[in-house]
Amino acid sequence: MTLAELVQACATSAGTEVIVIPVDQSLAELPLVLPDASWDVMFRRSATRALEVGLGTTALEQTATDVRVWDTERGLPPLAQELTPEREAELL
Repeated sequence: MTLAELVQACATSAGTEVIVIPVDQSLAELPLVLPDASWDVMFRRSATRALEVGLGTTALEQTATDVRVWDTERGLPPLAQELTPEREAELL
C-alpha cells in the first residue's frame, strides 16, 4: 500500500475527498515525511506471526474510522506539527 492509498482510505472513512500531491521529500517539516529514507522499514512489517497465533485483521477503512472516533472522543487535541494554510500553499 502506498501513502497515497492510506490517505485515500482515511478520507473515505471520514466521508471526504482528498487530492494527494507529491512533494519534495526533503521537506521534513511536512507530516508523514520521514527525515531519513531508511526509516521506512517501520512501515514494512509482516503480519505473519500475528496471524499464526490467531490474531485477525481489520480493514483499513474500519481502523481509520475507529481512530477518528477515538480522537474525537478524547477532544481532538491539536496536532504536534501543523502547517498554516499559507505555508501549505507555498509548498504546493
